[in-house]
Amino acid sequence: LLLPENARHSNRDIVKVYAVCYIPHKDLYAYSTSDYSIVLCKEIFVPGVGATFSLYRRIMHAFLHVKLCWCEHSHVLCSVAVDDVIYGWSVDAPDPLFDMSRHTNTITDVLSLDQQGLVGTCSLDKKIILWSQRTQRVKAVLRGHKRGVRGLHGMGDVLLSAGFECDAKTWDLVSLEPALTLRGHRAPWPG
Repeated sequence: LLLPENARHSNRDIVKVYAVCYIPHKDLYAYSTSDYSIVLCKEIFVPGVGATFSLYRRIMHAFLHVKLCWCEHSHVLCSVAVDDVIYGWSVDAPDPLFDMSRHTNTITDVLSLDQQGLVGTCSLDKKIILWSQRTQRVKAVLRGHKRGVRGLHGMGDVLLSAGFECDAKTWDLVSLEPALTLRGHRAPWPG
């Protein structure tokens, strides 16, 4: 993974990337990095050289951000920081637009559910929380995993959650009820 040259402080300091997401609204990449920043950059193709990156903006923050997702519906970049708070960012402003916190343990994934106008988060607290992209209020708390929830994936009106107990669950996003449990896996599904 290539970082923009100006994402390094010096030749000796290598910056670790924790998460990457693409922002189609602005044709940008967002990287959360070990220097407590979220780097926004544009990929540029230079004939004879290939792809390179140009810094669009760097957002500095007091906490390390380890997960990112772009909410196309609301044009907000969501990040999960090590303080287990979900932050919402405009790509053109240095300060968070909002922060949300309701989990009682480490947040393991964040997912934009644009069709429903929601953001989904999951945690080691065994809960999936669905937040309104517009109001940042909790719309639903989904429970059913015996251990923590490792990751989320959404498609249409269905949410798939992968638990550390090696089960995957599908949830109907209209009724907010579990639809199906997929058992029998020998290892946890990747998040």
